[in-house]
Amino acid sequence: MAVPLLLDACHSTPQQALSRETPTDTVWIRGLKFVPDTLYLSGESRVVFINQDMVVHNVKSLDSSWGSPNLPSDSSWSFLMQQSAAYQCTLHPTMRGWIIVQHADSKH
Repeated sequence: MAVPLLLDACHSTPQQALSRETPTDTVWIRGLKFVPDTLYLSGESRVVFINQDMVVHNVKSLDSSWGSPNLPSDSSWSFLMQQSAAYQCTLHPTMRGWIIVQHADSKH
């Protein structure tokens, strides 16, 4: 009986492999701010935005290359960040944040 369990543990779906290999970072939305407002990543990472405010927010890159739907209170949205980006809540344009992706091959 131990052999089948061992074999099952060695096989994973692509989604399971992705979740183990891709780091996850979190940006909280609270007090009409993104916390942290600048997130530094050491390479590609899944960033989860969690709305803890009492009002609806969204997350949109300033270059319009990606964006979330409107996020009611206590909801979340995630995006696989592969490059640096500035973003804002278009419902509250003074809310701005930055994600800085530092790649291992970068010389900066």
